[in-house]
Parts: sequence; C-alpha cells; structure tokens
Amino acid sequence: MKIFRKTIAGLLFFSLLTMSSCDINAGRRPSNYPDTLWTATADDIVISFTVTEETAGFRVFYGSFQRDKDTIDICGKFDYGNGVYFATTEALKYYYDSSFPEMSKYDIDYSVTAAILFEGYCTYGPNEFTIQKARWGESYQQFREITELTFTREVL
Repeated sequence: MKIFRKTIAGLLFFSLLTMSSCDINAGRRPSNYPDTLWTATADDIVISFTVTEETAGFRVFYGSFQRDKDTIDICGKFDYGNGVYFATTEALKYYYDSSFPEMSKYDIDYSVTAAILFEGYCTYGPNEFTIQKARWGESYQQFREITELTFTREVL
C-alpha cells in the first residue's frame, strides 16, 4: 500500500510539474522565425505582418490590414497558449516596470475595445499557421463570417 501511495504521489507531482511549466508552442510561433513575412487573404482583406531580427522572440508584432484600397497599421500578440490577438495600433501601450526596467514592454491594452480587430486560437506549422474560431471586435463585425484565417510564411 505504501508503494502504491508513493507511486500515485510521484505521478501527480510529475504531471503537475510538466503541465504547469511548459509552453507547448515555444519555438513554433511566427515570432520564432526572424526575417519572415506572414500573410493571410480572405474575401477582400489581406492581413500581413513581419518578424524582424529586432522583434524575433517577442510575442508582439506589427503589420497591416488591407481592404480594397484602405490600409491600417495593426499590431498583434501571441499568447502563451495558442491564443492570438490582432488590434489597430491605437490599442498598443507601453508598460513600464520600475522594479524590472528590462521587463518593460509594449502590449495590447484590451480596454480599447474599438481597436480590437479579432482574436482566435492557433495551430502552428513551420510554414503556416491557422487561426480558428476567429472572433471579430465590435468595430469589425462585417467580417464575422470569416472564422478561419491561414497565414503563410515567406522568407525575406
């Protein structure tokens, strides 16, 4: 009985340790591929962003959203899980951490709801990633029928 309890306790400890400290998508996000352009086309829109040497490894990225002849600057953020958020640059905010200045960063301010383009969940591959269950922001409901976007990678 003692061996059984120790085995169960060991398995529980191991599973909690591995599940709480690993990011299953580490190294698979577009932000891990420097000098690349990622583009998705759906209906009459084109969404693209680049990953440069300066932005590689960071979860925030910059790009554009084009519809017909109109283009707006956008930013986005890959979550630690498989989530992704796209917004206009009005939602970008600099967060300064006085205790750890090196941890200061740009991030999306989600309270600027009118600036949120869409959010969704990603599946990653080496040359493309797909956003599934895309939920469009309140100012972009005309695109709500587009629930899946596939971005392809192009080396610059």
